[in-house]
Amino acid sequence: MKKYFFKIIGFFLCVSLHAQGVFFENINSQSGLPSENIYDIYKDSKGYIWCTSEIGLLRFNGKSFKLFENNCSLSKSGSYIKEDPYGRIWYQTFDGYFFYTENNNLKQLNSTESSGFKSYAISKDYLFKVVDQGIEQINLKTLKQDLLIKGNYFVFCQILGDWLYYGDKTIYRYHLKKKTTEKIISLQDDFKSLITFANDKCIAVADRSQPKTPFILLNTSGIVTQKTLALPETLQNIYLQKDEIWCLTKNGIYRLDYELQPKADFHFLTDKNVSSYTKDSNNFIWIGSPTNGIYVIKDLLSKEFSLPNDEFSSISQKNGIIYTGTNSGKIYEHSPNLEAQLFFDTKENNHILFLDFNSFSNWNFFTGNGFYAQDISKNKLYRNYTSVKDIVKINDTLVGIASTGYAGKADLQTIIKEEVNRHNTIENLRAKSCAYSFNSQTLFVATNKGLYSISKQNSVTKILFNNQDIYANKVAFANDTLWGLTNDRKAFYKTKSNINFINEKIDFRNIKVYKNRFYLSSKNAIFKLQKNKIQKLNSISASYSIIDFEIVNNELFLITNKKLIQIPLENNTQLKELPKININSITFNDKIFPITEFRKIPHNFNSVTINFDIINFDILNEYDFYYYINGKAFRFDANAESIVLPELKSDDYIIDFKIFDQKTNNLIFSTETEHFKILLPFWKRWWFVSLIVLFILLIIYWIYSIKIQQI
Repeated sequence: MKKYFFKIIGFFLCVSLHAQGVFFENINSQSGLPSENIYDIYKDSKGYIWCTSEIGLLRFNGKSFKLFENNCSLSKSGSYIKEDPYGRIWYQTFDGYFFYTENNNLKQLNSTESSGFKSYAISKDYLFKVVDQGIEQINLKTLKQDLLIKGNYFVFCQILGDWLYYGDKTIYRYHLKKKTTEKIISLQDDFKSLITFANDKCIAVADRSQPKTPFILLNTSGIVTQKTLALPETLQNIYLQKDEIWCLTKNGIYRLDYELQPKADFHFLTDKNVSSYTKDSNNFIWIGSPTNGIYVIKDLLSKEFSLPNDEFSSISQKNGIIYTGTNSGKIYEHSPNLEAQLFFDTKENNHILFLDFNSFSNWNFFTGNGFYAQDISKNKLYRNYTSVKDIVKINDTLVGIASTGYAGKADLQTIIKEEVNRHNTIENLRAKSCAYSFNSQTLFVATNKGLYSISKQNSVTKILFNNQDIYANKVAFANDTLWGLTNDRKAFYKTKSNINFINEKIDFRNIKVYKNRFYLSSKNAIFKLQKNKIQKLNSISASYSIIDFEIVNNELFLITNKKLIQIPLENNTQLKELPKININSITFNDKIFPITEFRKIPHNFNSVTINFDIINFDILNEYDFYYYINGKAFRFDANAESIVLPELKSDDYIIDFKIFDQKTNNLIFSTETEHFKILLPFWKRWWFVSLIVLFILLIIYWIYSIKIQQI
């Protein structure tokens, strides 16, 4: 056996990394995003997320993207997405042409020529845009275009209350009701490439040609702020929040107050090229990147950390401090903001697959190329070449151990000397996990040959379920109950007398005990066991895969191969953006009828298809989806996009869609009733039958008359 003095290099040899920051989820091509070049992003009144890309306008319902296409030969890439009062989505291409959506189609606004890519505004029933001759007003009801303000060289227009602000080197405003014009301010020569943004209270004016830019904040009373904005990078876009300014650059987002003083988390999404922003009703932040798709931030307090040239493989904690193992054989200690300092380097480039710093106050254990045990009190590091997969504390000197080759009880001193007492172990197997019951003094071991218990007297018993072996890879014990996960990722629990399997369609990956409660992980979610029932606590995007997790002070620390993530243990977000169903179209034998004709659908158009979107951004909760035909319920899959009703008989039909919370069975959404009537064929209608009956009666009467005359 070799001994190594454990060196803490300097002050832990601080790793020169700056990859910590706000936790975000990235929607990219791997997530189904058709283009990662996102120029603008917008959340509409129905709940959709819209974005413009190099290939055109995209709509996202939480699951899939729809590209809106138009047959014209113009380039479709653009920005400035807005919604009008009629639910139409507008945007402007970089070539200066306007497009809008109507009836689920993309249409081009008629225009003789482009006046360039310049900001525009929508207020009530009008759209205002810059043209070569001045400011044009478009009636959104009729799409009629009229010149409102004459002038040359205007580069922007914005709406603030009843005022239309516009200009270039000089900023003016026009009162939409009083029809009066006022000069606001003449800009200095420092404004070379004007950028503006308006919310319902203020307009921001800045320059995007250089990092140090003049900045003006206006409201309807006048100038609020006029200062110099000094950033490390030039602006790509600027957004006004309730009490702060977000500056979007090629190196992330800078947060300032209205006096241009830095806010908390002043700089985040560092090194990310970002240019557009929107927020949904759940206060989730959506950021568009011209190079990397979409970033979604659900909580500005959640953090993440990544290693530029390494990947995470294991995690543990000691006294509330998080430690991570990596694929290159290194172990890092993390500060409260997740910054990393090198704790130990095996220098052998083997994955740290097992890390346990928590079982003993004076020992640390980990497995790389061999098994390492650090005696903290003696500042010694021991190493042998067994492949330990799991350790559980029995007492201060005795442990339960699961290793390749053997499993059982062992004294700490014998482990570090590779002199395990074979009378206390099971041999010739591959053990994967172990757990210990202090009350019964029983060790449980999951192996490739089944699940075993080793009693206080070291008697070994195989645990069976319906006389069959249980092949588990994770076990944990608390509250007189053994919980485990099978190789096919099913959860089970064993009490003194029974073994039960949990009937959940979830692929569980790991199980741990925190404060005598069981917690499980799946590919992208964390669950709590509550009275032998599974409760989902929190989740991350399905594009991530959770390798392992730790819980410290009700904070959840997850590792994926690329990230260490800190999020709340329980997601207490009060979701305002609940799932919805938006009916896009109803076709009858693939033909679309005007809604005014829904009460008189011909009998031979009786195969009905209802096309819809489920708009759902909630990955934490589960829902049941139903459609109703004349009150009769039919369940459908959450991935469905249409319902086909073939060969309906002639009748009146009332169609409803409803969504129920799977846990509470509460109704959370119901569509407006869709009502249509498939008519009877003419030969079954009362008037035709009446005519036939009358005709037959006339024939009978005619025959009868002839017979009477012949008598």
